[in-house]
Amino acid sequence: MLEGQYHYKLGYNISQNKNIENILLKLKNNLIIENTAPKTIIELGTYRGGFSFLLKDTFAESVIHTFDPSPDCDLNSLSKDANVITHQEDIFEENTTQKIKNLINQEGLTILFVDNGDKPREFNLFSGFLKNGDIILAHDYAPDGDYFNNNMVDKIWNWIEIQDSNINDACIINNNLENYMKEEFLSAAWVCKKKIS
Repeated sequence: MLEGQYHYKLGYNISQNKNIENILLKLKNNLIIENTAPKTIIELGTYRGGFSFLLKDTFAESVIHTFDPSPDCDLNSLSKDANVITHQEDIFEENTTQKIKNLINQEGLTILFVDNGDKPREFNLFSGFLKNGDIILAHDYAPDGDYFNNNMVDKIWNWIEIQDSNINDACIINNNLENYMKEEFLSAAWVCKKKIS
């Protein structure tokens, strides 16, 4: 059976395919080449905190905001880093949704990582707040069930919680999102889209 997590640092587990570390570095390098380094990183779903640390280490110049109503980690330890701001809040509560919208709408590039409990709903809601050039990603992704069963199970990732049929309207009709680093992120069970004008 494919492992669903590994130790990243400081005793925190990270629930990811290990490919994600190199893919995030490639994303960072691509953005440097494009002269669009992210100012704000938003993570929906802190869970055990390992991915928050990975984001912080990869995007050291960015401010990381991580949201989770009941994370399985010590938020005090995680938030000791000045660049990581923890929010123990329900993202669908009106004030928190507005807070996230305000963070996205700040000047500069925002990258939004969707990895909470209702990924289709989160993606569809928060993708509507993106600015031109912003990037949104969602974990536990496969294009469809057949692709998941034939190409991912016991090879890349054994969980599917979001697929193209869940987000096609948000991407194509409502928000003008295009694929970005599609194959790279698919190899770690993520969908990655960029907002275009």
